[in-house]
Amino acid sequence: TRFLSLITGRQIQRFSFEFARRHDSNARPYRDGLRQLRTWLDDARREHHAMVCTTRESRTPGISSNHAWAVVAWDNTSDVLTLWNPHGGNFRPAGSSGPVHGYPASQGMLKIPLADFVRLFSGMARETDTPAAGTRELPALPDPS
Repeated sequence: TRFLSLITGRQIQRFSFEFARRHDSNARPYRDGLRQLRTWLDDARREHHAMVCTTRESRTPGISSNHAWAVVAWDNTSDVLTLWNPHGGNFRPAGSSGPVHGYPASQGMLKIPLADFVRLFSGMARETDTPAAGTRELPALPDPS
């Protein structure tokens, strides 16, 4: 994700999905994290900021471990993100689309619901309007307090 700053010449801001690993989907911190992420994504889309996301260990077929993806689109109506794997490739799940069998991909493009995204990916980063003079990053979100 630091490469995003090098490419754009602007500071980046990270958003950790740790809240999704620590809390059940009915817990307030989880709901608050999703609400804050939706606002963050809406702002990035409106401002035409580049976004990337990363994985750690992945057991979901078609989603590589320790890999970076581009976030191509965010649809706040359907709560779905469109991601692009720069390695490309096509993938067809062996069962129903989702975390167990994976998500259909064509030429590296796949769509994933936000609730699955925060569970399967480790976090993301977006560019900001601030030039990267001196420091390349703003404080990460969500605020851990």
